Amino acid sequence: MDGYNGTVMCYGQTGAGKTFTMTGDRRSYKQRGLIPRTVAATLAALQACPGVSSWSLAVSYLEIYNESLYDLLDINTQPHELSIYEDASSQMQVSGLRKVNVSSEAEALALFFEGETNRVIGQHQLNRESSRSHSVFSLHLTVIREGAEGSTMVSVWHSAPSLTGRCGAVH
Repeated sequence: MDGYNGTVMCYGQTGAGKTFTMTGDRRSYKQRGLIPRTVAATLAALQACPGVSSWSLAVSYLEIYNESLYDLLDINTQPHELSIYEDASSQMQVSGLRKVNVSSEAEALALFFEGETNRVIGQHQLNRESSRSHSVFSLHLTVIREGAEGSTMVSVWHSAPSLTGRCGAVH
């Protein structure tokens, strides 16, 4: 919660388990992936963090397929409506990408799994439901901490657990 950015990226051959590593098994809490675990850990840390007076958390889910951008949380957004740029603080941003405010793990994961259903998939010899694209599920967190003598200090933390490299090559 100290304002650091982070990215988790999976890369590997088709059928190696990249998607399972990041998403896990939706039917088994014990078999959840890195993204559900990151959401749970982030919210638990927020609730246990001393000196935090308030916070807000939003999620976004971007797919990159055939060199086009798709908003997995807003299927009505067309690829030409999204663009990547670097903002004044050297952060990469996607204009037009929907960011949805959430207040619980259940809300965040419902959006994540909704986005998963909007992904491009294809079947081939090594994998029945192979991802045919790259995707980035991001947590956008703003934390307001109490400062000295009751003043406030705004600390912004963004995390982008990334599901890139999910197109793996068949050898």
